[in-house]
Amino acid sequence: AGVVEEYLTKMGDKAKDCGCLNVHLYRPWSEKHFLAALPALSGLRAVAVCNKMKDPAAHGEPLFLDVCTSLQRANCTARVINGRYGLSSKDF
Repeated sequence: AGVVEEYLTKMGDKAKDCGCLNVHLYRPWSEKHFLAALPALSGLRAVAVCNKMKDPAAHGEPLFLDVCTSLQRANCTARVINGRYGLSSKDF
């Protein structure tokens, strides 16, 4: 998240429609708190979920799947992409 926050700060007004939400406590997942932390869902165009784990046997990492489920239940049509960071000492 530090890289994303630094980028948003550097971009200033060019990134005014972007933001970063850090999930500090993953389990138990609180859909209510997650959705409340987002801007208006009607204006949400895309969400990037960055995980610090890899599960090759799953359809997606647990945080990504919970974010997708929460947005779908809220009838949000934003595009959700999954990414990984911090594996093998690499960011993104």
